[in-house]
Amino acid sequence: MNAAPHPGHGEAPALDHRVEDDLRAVERDQEHLRQVTAELARDEDKLEHDLHRGHSNPPANHKHHVQMNYRALTLHGDKLTGPQIKEQAIAAGIVNIAVSFHLTVERAGHDVEHTIGADESWTVQDGDCFTAVKPDDNS
Repeated sequence: MNAAPHPGHGEAPALDHRVEDDLRAVERDQEHLRQVTAELARDEDKLEHDLHRGHSNPPANHKHHVQMNYRALTLHGDKLTGPQIKEQAIAAGIVNIAVSFHLTVERAGHDVEHTIGADESWTVQDGDCFTAVKPDDNS
């Protein structure tokens, strides 16, 4: 007379291997998460460094709520050059602009547009509306 196999008999080692495999996968995921977090911290430091690189007067901590190409933007600093304004916009995720683009501004409450030169500083105020456009190639 043969005894029927006991339910679950022989399954414990397979279950132990699956649990061990799952634990190893979790450990790999945790290590990957630590690496990604470290990379993000390095990227953030590099972006901050790149944003202020080459500027003898880094922007102050003052924040101004403006618009760039009809999108909300917070600029850091009171007196910024055209390239600094465009760099901050790019870093903030404003798309379809480059540092080489022409920059104009319309001060809130005024109908006069002003072109900001590459070496010109602009005293930023809340409500300023900036427009960055690709230079025309009329050659």
